[in-house]
Amino acid sequence: MAATQATDQEYPGDRPGRLWLGVRTPVQVGDFAGQAEAGRGPISKADIPVFHNPAMTGSRTRSVLLLDQCLRENWVTKPGATMRVLDGLAASAVRSRRWLGEIPSEQAARLRVTAIDTDATALAWARANHRSHPPGLNYKVDAEFPKHERGLRFLQGDLRAKVLESGWQWVDLDPFGPPTPFLDTVLQGLARVAVVDITATDTAALCGTAADSARRQQETQQRAAASQARAEAARRQQETQQRAAAAQARGEAARRQQEVARKQQAEQSRKQSQPQRGRKR
Repeated sequence: MAATQATDQEYPGDRPGRLWLGVRTPVQVGDFAGQAEAGRGPISKADIPVFHNPAMTGSRTRSVLLLDQCLRENWVTKPGATMRVLDGLAASAVRSRRWLGEIPSEQAARLRVTAIDTDATALAWARANHRSHPPGLNYKVDAEFPKHERGLRFLQGDLRAKVLESGWQWVDLDPFGPPTPFLDTVLQGLARVAVVDITATDTAALCGTAADSARRQQETQQRAAASQARAEAARRQQETQQRAAAAQARGEAARRQQEVARKQQAEQSRKQSQPQRGRKR
């Protein structure tokens, strides 16, 4: 399949934006601070249409090396067989493109990668990048994967729904925040033999590596624990009040029952005494 050059119209917004070289894979992203410069990466993704974090280059490099080893040693496929790979939260799809462009071509040609994201703008940039800077692979049209362009197809949707549509042999999970909301459905969408590559960027705060983040996390947990303790105390107090009210109601019912019994007994005694007075007269 011949390379297709992306036009300016295929890049949304501020084309050409900023250019970042992810080791050997060029990626163009929107013109926002932190998107394509060394350092800590963007502070927030709230106002960024295509989230790209240069600070995570090392994580993506480890993913490339691990997938390369998986292919060479045939962890999940037979030798030479194609491999279904899912980039679950693709954003700029630089990870997918690095797999195809930096793994040796003999192994990379076996990959059939799907990049999923909910954001149409992010996928438009990713697709244009793939066409402007294609991997050096000479793919033939694959009848089993007709929608793949040089080993990569783009799919818009929620990962938790799309992951169940196929038995994936490799799933990469790199969310903005904790991966726990996605783990259950991702595991259900795996093939019988498969690899899940998970990146959890919140573990530094949980482990105390970043003092400020760890302190905020601890304060959040303390507030949550205090709130839970207050809720538990209120629940116990309510149960105590309910038990006291029930006991009081039972006591009142018993008192009324005794009062009724006493009146009945008095009435019976009165009736029994009336004939005796009549005989004396």
